[in-house]
Amino acid sequence: MNEERNLQGLVEQFGYHADELSAQRILLDRLPDTILNAVPLEGSRSIHDRYVDLLSRETKILCVISSAIEGGAAGTATEAEWAERVDSGMPSEPGAEPLATAELAQRMARLRSEGANMLANMSASVWKTPVSAVEEEVDLAAWIYRIVLEDADELKAIGEQFFEQQLTFAGNGS
Repeated sequence: MNEERNLQGLVEQFGYHADELSAQRILLDRLPDTILNAVPLEGSRSIHDRYVDLLSRETKILCVISSAIEGGAAGTATEAEWAERVDSGMPSEPGAEPLATAELAQRMARLRSEGANMLANMSASVWKTPVSAVEEEVDLAAWIYRIVLEDADELKAIGEQFFEQQLTFAGNGS
């Protein structure tokens, strides 16, 4: 019973990422592209690039979850079927416009909600499925826990970058 409650809490934490992304979409809709595409330091990523990377990561996460549910070792399935369902946000043709950052956030929120629903509805035995998508093999529950921690770190970094970009552009009179 306690393990079941812990797993339920883990699924809820995993799903909160979708709520946070949805909340950020309001801010993303209001920020100009100059802020969203600005690279604060050489070698760092813009806010938009962070969202592109997160969308790609979300596709991999869904691939691992679906593979575990289907009975394979998690992480062994190809990403092709998930990649077909998810537009990466990058232009598919030269000269085409990339997706807006707010649209990327909306797609990630939708994918994360789908992943949380998959986790909530799978059998308890699937949580013990080994995941080979990381350096050391762990079970699905430990891997999802790592994702939740990484989500918190990434959202914190994005929040800090929002704040820094606002200060930078406000100080320049932009």
